Amino acid sequence: MSQPPRLTAVQLDRKLAKLRRAAGVLRAATPKGGYVATIRTGLGMPRQALAHRLQLDQSTLAQLEKAERAGSISLNRLRRVAAALEGELVYAIVPRESLQKTLSQRARKLARACTAPVMRSMALEKQGLSGAAAKRQEIALAADLERRPRKLWR
Repeated sequence: MSQPPRLTAVQLDRKLAKLRRAAGVLRAATPKGGYVATIRTGLGMPRQALAHRLQLDQSTLAQLEKAERAGSISLNRLRRVAAALEGELVYAIVPRESLQKTLSQRARKLARACTAPVMRSMALEKQGLSGAAAKRQEIALAADLERRPRKLWR
C-alpha cells in the first residue's frame, strides 16, 4: 500500500534539503567551459585520449563537449563520458521550495480562485460573508485540497 502524499512529501523534503543546498553550490561552481572539458583538462587528459576511451574521433568529442555546454547532451552519453573520466554522473531534480510549501501555496492559490467568484456573487446579492468568514472558508478549502493533492494539479 502506498503512503499518504503528505507523508511522502515530508520524507522527501528531508532528503531534498541537502540536495537543495548542494544545488546552490553547484550552480555557483558550474564551469563556464562545461564539466567534460574542465575535468578532462584538470586531469591533463588530451582530447585525443578521452576520445580514444570513448571510441570516438576527436571532432565528435569536440561536438560532445559543445553539446554539454549547450545543455543538449543526453544523460546516457554524459554518464558514459563521466565513467571515461573516472567519475560518476550525479543527476537530480531539486524543487526550489519544499514540497510541503509548494503544496500549501498551490492549495491557497486554488482555494482563492474557487472562492473569489462565489464571494463576489454573494456580495452582489447582498448575501456576502464577512471578510473573516470568507477567509475561514478559503482556509478550510485549502486544507481540504492539501489533504487530496491530486486535485491541485487539474
